Amino acid sequence: MNTVTTDLTLKLINEAEALYQEFWQWFINRAVQFQPDHWVQDQVETFSLELRTVVNRIHSGIGFRIETMQDGVKQLCFSCQGNIANIVMIESLVDAAPEISGWEILAFQPAVDLNMIDLTISGYSFNQHQLQYAFKFDPDQAHFIDLHIIHPDYVTAQHDVFMDAISIYLEQLLGELDKLSLIDHYSICAQPEFDSSSKPIQYLQQELADLLQQQAYLDDLYATDAEDDEYQVLEAITEDGHLLTALMNSHLLHWDKKPSHPWLMVIEIAYAGNESHFMPSQRDFLALNQLENELELQLHYEQGYVNIGHETGSNLRSIFFASKDFRKPVQVINALKSKYQPQFEIDVRIFKDKYWQSLDDYMLG
Repeated sequence: MNTVTTDLTLKLINEAEALYQEFWQWFINRAVQFQPDHWVQDQVETFSLELRTVVNRIHSGIGFRIETMQDGVKQLCFSCQGNIANIVMIESLVDAAPEISGWEILAFQPAVDLNMIDLTISGYSFNQHQLQYAFKFDPDQAHFIDLHIIHPDYVTAQHDVFMDAISIYLEQLLGELDKLSLIDHYSICAQPEFDSSSKPIQYLQQELADLLQQQAYLDDLYATDAEDDEYQVLEAITEDGHLLTALMNSHLLHWDKKPSHPWLMVIEIAYAGNESHFMPSQRDFLALNQLENELELQLHYEQGYVNIGHETGSNLRSIFFASKDFRKPVQVINALKSKYQPQFEIDVRIFKDKYWQSLDDYMLG
């Protein structure tokens, strides 16, 4: 394992923990000024604005809400805003929270009792009496959970309204984290265009649990030894006439166990290549390869991480990793961003792609 990168990861974790402690000390000092018996809407808004400023110092992509419960306890609930990479930071922040009298701190939106979910958006009702669901199964993608929510009043002209409402409904029904991690795709319709028996929405949670239990064996599947890897070099010309090259692991691209590593991490590294036909200079080329090697040293196939390959051109190197879980990759890449960001602009996307469909363009044969 690369000792320098590991030490840097630990250093960043320690710095983050110190930042979290500072945040919670500020929170305690400020929150005690708002007593439960005098918590009015103006105070909520004032405190929320102050809290937003402080949270943004930790990370600008973290959302939150403040709510007073029936017993008078105030609840601070964070949200990853649909960004998988934010989950690790929120979990660490909440884990660092001390006991605070009169407050409940939650990492994510929890599931709500089905009987309590009754939304009205743009004049349409979304509740257990209106909604049904069906799963669309594809024998070629047997592990892909494709959920179709059925609403009798759905019209295509109001598609965005219905999709926004269903997103909120599913987050309340399943909880924020389960909504993001359990469902591969969801959509809304008035009637499914495929043969399937629809069911009342009240059975969705249990059927999802049953489907996941059937797929539990995937947890024990790991990529084969690197000795089996085969690589292909691909070239293409962009519309602007720039050369693109890709080095991809063809063995993994044709692997039949892809659903065992459902999380894709795409690392996009911008470099200055204007003097070399938009390809990296020799110095940058060596640094890019070193960064990728350090990733491989910490994200090893035996632990559930595989390097699928990379693409280079148009002033951008894109590296593709697949993994069983997203938490360690987030920590590792954050450390490497800190190390290499003076030389490169680095952007990271982590998303669920159970059959690696976003990499279909690299498939040959």
